[in-house]
Amino acid sequence: MKAKQNSPALLATTAAIAMTFSYSANATDEIIVTATRTGETSIQRTPLAVSAFAADTLDKAGVIDIENIAQITPGLTFSANGPWAISSIRGVGTNNVFAGGDPSVTVQVDGVYFARVSAGNIDFLDVERVEVLRGPQGTLYGRNAVGGTINVITKDPGEFEARARFTAGNYDLYRGEFAVAGPLAPERVYASLAGQISKRDGYIEQLVPGEEDSWDEDRWSLRGKLKFVLADNVDFTLAADYTNQDELFNNDTVRVVQPFSDGFAPGHFEVASDFENGLDLERWGVSGKFVWELSDQWAVTSTTAYRDSDVVLGADLDNSAAFVTHTVHFPEDQTQFTQELLLNGDLGPLNVVGGFFYFNEDVTSFFNNQFALFSIYQSNGIANETNSYAGFVQGTYQLTDALSVMAGVRYTKDKKDGVNTSGADFVDPVIGVIPDFPSDFTTLPVTLAAGANVELDFDAFTPKFGLDYQINDDVFLYASVTRGFKSGGFNLLTDTLNLPTVTPVPYDEEKVWSYEAGLKSTIADGRGRFNVTGFYYDYEGLQVNQFLSSGSFGQAIFNAPGAEIFGVEVETSANLTEYLSVGGNVAYLSAEYDGSFLVPDDPNPVPGTLVDADGNKTNDAPEWSGNIYAELNAPIGDRLTGGLRIDASYKGDVFYTPSNNPLEAQDSYWLLNVGASVSTNDGRWTAGLRARNLTDEEYIARAVTLIGVTSARPGAPRTVLGYVELNF
Repeated sequence: MKAKQNSPALLATTAAIAMTFSYSANATDEIIVTATRTGETSIQRTPLAVSAFAADTLDKAGVIDIENIAQITPGLTFSANGPWAISSIRGVGTNNVFAGGDPSVTVQVDGVYFARVSAGNIDFLDVERVEVLRGPQGTLYGRNAVGGTINVITKDPGEFEARARFTAGNYDLYRGEFAVAGPLAPERVYASLAGQISKRDGYIEQLVPGEEDSWDEDRWSLRGKLKFVLADNVDFTLAADYTNQDELFNNDTVRVVQPFSDGFAPGHFEVASDFENGLDLERWGVSGKFVWELSDQWAVTSTTAYRDSDVVLGADLDNSAAFVTHTVHFPEDQTQFTQELLLNGDLGPLNVVGGFFYFNEDVTSFFNNQFALFSIYQSNGIANETNSYAGFVQGTYQLTDALSVMAGVRYTKDKKDGVNTSGADFVDPVIGVIPDFPSDFTTLPVTLAAGANVELDFDAFTPKFGLDYQINDDVFLYASVTRGFKSGGFNLLTDTLNLPTVTPVPYDEEKVWSYEAGLKSTIADGRGRFNVTGFYYDYEGLQVNQFLSSGSFGQAIFNAPGAEIFGVEVETSANLTEYLSVGGNVAYLSAEYDGSFLVPDDPNPVPGTLVDADGNKTNDAPEWSGNIYAELNAPIGDRLTGGLRIDASYKGDVFYTPSNNPLEAQDSYWLLNVGASVSTNDGRWTAGLRARNLTDEEYIARAVTLIGVTSARPGAPRTVLGYVELNF
């Protein structure tokens, strides 16, 4: 985690260069989004901060999942807690990944909400585009989207098309992908099927003899759709997807502080571990989307979905060759059902959308751990059911040809029922009873104790007000005030070296007021774009996940008083010539805890030392971040087209825990990605080479102190691959 000589000034300079040269550029393509849920709109006339990436852009940038897309989206960061994905937008996110809690940045695929963060880093399979909505989406998207929403829109089936791609790379990467779509009954029934399989050796070399390298890849997935055109104004789309992973995930493998005398001194991409970080994930879902255009003015959309997610992992929590503690079995079984009904109306000057949303989730998880100390087996678990109901309406009224006003509100009612189970078991009962452990826990086998059911109720009104003004064809202004809300939940874990409680320990909801204003402009007769957004958040009750002390294994989620967050984001792009385009973004962010509260200063030599987090930075919130790119597409002779894309992303200093301890932090760094391709002019054949993290930058994406050991999760090393694609 050595400091790097980086300057955010380079980002601003590059953005200025892009704007300067854009006056000699050619026209830019129009980007269409559905972020407002009122139909398709141009991104340059959409009154909110949204970044959109078409499939072609994602492919050229080598973006295959949400972790990659964070490098090209202003304000979006990505880290991980073991196999769980943690996204944050503008400093708003949560590292609470366990059952009983909810994400702050939501993921939706074709309008279906994904509730578990174990599903938060989905592979982009047969994707049409990805839209990242920055800021709280309290009215239309609603459920828990206090940070923002990542919308993944997959391709709908239509006329016949097919493609196949084979990829090979370092670390013995082999990946196969296919997609095929076409009519089953002309003009009435269309179908599509897409899939991929990917295998790769581990990035992390295992130094303990006989143990396998970790952070490998062994997964496959399928997605299928059937679209029925029932009438000229009615259609129904049935979709299903399945994902399977059987891998050794990358837990915190970088040793920052290592007190164990196990004889190993691992490097950045090495680990000495006596227990596998195993992951077995199976995730599937089905959905039905019914669209009925009642008239030229009104349309109804109903989306019904069921999802199932089963995750089992094991982990070496001390990340050493010494046996200190192992997570021997950590399952999470989840099912969810969602139903959303939308009514859209286009009534001349008034555009209105309203509807109803229902969400039910059942999730059960057990943390089963083994400690060398006193030879203890210990288990904590929770069974949580959530029922959420919401009604919402939002309208935009066009006062003049240029000026519009918007108002909307959502009412959400959440009910959570939780039951904890807890128990401990001595392998050697002769040791005796640890204080606070009941005597029957020293016998074999142990029966887990179950606590009483606890009910939590949360409700909130989340309004939104806005104003937008089209100054001319090229300049669009907007401003909005939005309320965001995320319900509270239950703790999964408590202090596990003392008697864990069997009464669910709750935490409260989060609420935020967001004030945002933006300018979207098309410059030089449509040959370039320059967009800027400013925002301020008044944030209350942040849910903070914190390990309790360095002397034991305990974890708790609690509510901090609040945070004060403000910033500015700039996005720009331009075509410099017929063949060359450039662009980038830069984001400034100030995100600090507001109000005194105590958190453990884990790496402190005195176990359990507390510090006041008032004024500290929130987790994973860089002051400066951004991305710059250049893309060249030019003919090679009469039959071929060559492509070259260079991306560089910057992330400023971040802290990963509220204590802002420098051992649990990452200095600023740059990542460089390069891709080159050659394709036939008819688009039938494409071959390419791609490198991510070309300079092999060493950085960490997470850090934590657990049982006296401060360790970290490294970011991916340099990867190089080549691919061949055939399109029919």
